[in-house]
Amino acid sequence: MKLPVLGPDQVYVGVAIMVPQPLSAPLAAARRGFGDPDANDIGPHITIVPPMAVPATDVRKVAAHVSAVAAARGSFAIHLRGSGTFRPVTPVVYIKLEDGAAQCSALERALKQGPLSRPSRYPYKPHLTVAAEVDDAVLDRAQKAYATYDATFQATHLRLCALDGSRRWRLVGEYAL
Repeated sequence: MKLPVLGPDQVYVGVAIMVPQPLSAPLAAARRGFGDPDANDIGPHITIVPPMAVPATDVRKVAAHVSAVAAARGSFAIHLRGSGTFRPVTPVVYIKLEDGAAQCSALERALKQGPLSRPSRYPYKPHLTVAAEVDDAVLDRAQKAYATYDATFQATHLRLCALDGSRRWRLVGEYAL
């Protein structure tokens, strides 16, 4: 994802549920294999709040907010099954959430209050990206490869990350659900 460069008083933050091992290693390898330019930036995850700019001085306030939202929820099962795409709107192939989508949507609504209250570019749809920003032939291959994917894991934490000065995502905190 190409994000504009921010001024020194702002930082990008994002909130996600990370896919645990042993599921994450093959998903990460596949995304790299599809040539996704963002594959090395962050491991396999379900985005809850996509990257958004906040004042750098608000990162602690954002962390406290994410912590409070997570603490008010419980862990839940996520069942990943089958593939989908956002084409033609965006060049993305993803794995669908058969179970856990409602909980992810509730988290997104709760988190988009307070310091993370911003209008969204697209309606929120919980998903796990497997290929993005690559040509259609690669997207077709990824969609076919994950058409029968089926795995379940327990979502136990929210991860808050911030984009640092070297344009790398760094962990701000993990918060138990």
